[in-house]
Amino acid sequence: LTSITIPDSVSYIGGYAFSSTPLTNIDIPNGVRYIGDRAFAWTSLTNVNIPESIQIIGRGAFCTKKLQSINVDENNKNYCDINGNLYNKKQTKFMQYTCGKKRDKFTIPNTVKTIMEGAFGYGEKLNKLVIPTGITKIEYFAFNHTLKNIKYLGTSKQFEKVKKDKDDIIVKCSFKQTHKKNVFRVNETDRLKVTSNISTKDNATTFKSSNPKVMRVSKHGKVRALKKGKVTITVKRNGGIVKKKVTVKS
Repeated sequence: LTSITIPDSVSYIGGYAFSSTPLTNIDIPNGVRYIGDRAFAWTSLTNVNIPESIQIIGRGAFCTKKLQSINVDENNKNYCDINGNLYNKKQTKFMQYTCGKKRDKFTIPNTVKTIMEGAFGYGEKLNKLVIPTGITKIEYFAFNHTLKNIKYLGTSKQFEKVKKDKDDIIVKCSFKQTHKKNVFRVNETDRLKVTSNISTKDNATTFKSSNPKVMRVSKHGKVRALKKGKVTITVKRNGGIVKKKVTVKS
């Protein structure tokens, strides 16, 4: 199944209707009012035309790796496209990015308040995404772990107030010096190096030791092993969290 023409009599395309098929071409007639969640997700579609009649488009309906453009009929009262990307008519919801295009940077418009589920589900070809401070919600799986460089224009405190799924925020940490399997000897020191796929103006980072008597960690991530035992260092940055288990030997 690579191409299909939907009959004019159809008004409803259900969720997952064509998902995970090798579909490359689809003709959606003017008369279809509803497209369900992920109806065309994980296909090989490159171009999509949204007719005037469409009233509802479900989450991740066009989340595909090869998508080059989405064109919405200018008379559609519910949706619009800007440079091939899909928005609701008021441009407060960013619904689908054209993941098939290779771009150095994409900046979400200031009108947008919500980044919808799966919007950047295949964002490997986008080098940098810029998010304005007006964003109030990032839905589940919006980035799908594919975006490695996301810049939020506000501070960490501002970003904490954004409703989001923590799974989209990837935080990693490692010791700058070589400590195989995170094993220390008493009195050894080191410093934690922290990276994240999301950056803010200040990149505020917190460190906490589960047992400061075994290992102490400073507000800058410097650690010192104090006595034999096991400890967990918790690192938080920009809404993401990572835990590192450490063993201290005498």
